Amino acid sequence: MLFRLLSILTLIALLLTSCIETYPRELREKQELMAQELGVKVNDYSPAIRFPWGYLRVRLIPGMSVKQVHQIIPKHEAVYRCKTDSVPSEIYYFFSKDDDKALRIEVVYDEHKRYQFLRPEDKNSARISVRNCESGYLDE
Repeated sequence: MLFRLLSILTLIALLLTSCIETYPRELREKQELMAQELGVKVNDYSPAIRFPWGYLRVRLIPGMSVKQVHQIIPKHEAVYRCKTDSVPSEIYYFFSKDDDKALRIEVVYDEHKRYQFLRPEDKNSARISVRNCESGYLDE
């Protein structure tokens, strides 16, 4: 019984270690720098690995105008304006312009261009696509 418990604990430790090692140091450093520029701490916004998603989730309030959202969104590498089924959105690339390295977050608005919700990219599900989008911001 004790041997089985130790085996399970060892396996958990190995899994945690591999997760930490796959979280790139360069990304962590960029997130920490952004947080410092915003006057916050990465670990205050869960999940820290997706910062600034948690920060934006707290700061953006449904019903905000595009202009208000633009004033809150922190420094980013690229932005695309999109329209799906008459619903406008913006896709922000944080920390890189490279699809495989960027942390991408979609800001979804209603038909009146009022902020509705955020959608972070999840590596385990469908990726955020800019295929039918144009480079640049939505008009304010």
